[in-house]
Amino acid sequence: CGNFNGDPVDDTTEAIFNRVGARIESSAMLFSSRAEISFTNAEQEMMRTQCPARTMVDAELQCRKNLPQSATVLQVNACVFDVCFGMNEHALRSAATYASAADQASANSA
Repeated sequence: CGNFNGDPVDDTTEAIFNRVGARIESSAMLFSSRAEISFTNAEQEMMRTQCPARTMVDAELQCRKNLPQSATVLQVNACVFDVCFGMNEHALRSAATYASAADQASANSA
């Protein structure tokens, strides 16, 4: 998802969204339909407790700007989560904290 200039600083989730937007046009999709967007209670809790308030406000403004006006609350929340935790090395460890035993078993069997 980077711009291949060798500088990881400008490959943040926010920088990528600013360059290409949050979603691609339907005509550019590789698949016949979009994946269903889900936003779990664990993700909601993680965002509430671990995403700094200023980052969350900025993320929501950015997501509402880049998503279509018809975007659902679920789509906006998923976008905000991506902005809050994109390129965050600790996000996987944090997600594991909130993952259910079934989620963890599924991840370990893959």
